[in-house]
Amino acid sequence: MKNQKSQNFLYREKKEKLQNFGLNLKPSRFFLRVEAGGFVAFDSLNSKVYFINNSAKEILSLINKGFSREEIIQKLSKKYNFNVNELRKDITNFLDEVK
Repeated sequence: MKNQKSQNFLYREKKEKLQNFGLNLKPSRFFLRVEAGGFVAFDSLNSKVYFINNSAKEILSLINKGFSREEIIQKLSKKYNFNVNELRKDITNFLDEVK
C-alpha cells in the first residue's frame, strides 16, 4: 500500500511538471521511433504523427521523463552551449506546434 501511495505521489508530481508547458500532457504521451532520415513521434492523446528532427526528439523524450520547461531549457542550454533566451523561444514555438 505504501508503495502505491508513493507511485501516486510521483505521478501527480510528474503531471504537475508537465502542465508547465500549457499542454495537456501525461507521462509517455509521445511514442518516439527512429525512421530513415529522422524520427517519428506518435501523439497518443490526439492520434497525430509528427516527423521530427533530433532536437525535437530530445525535447519530447525529456517531456516524457517528466522534466519541466525550465529544466529542459537549462539541460539543453548546458549540453549544447545555447543562449537560454533563444532556446526558450525555440522550445515554446515547437511546443505550440504540438499542442
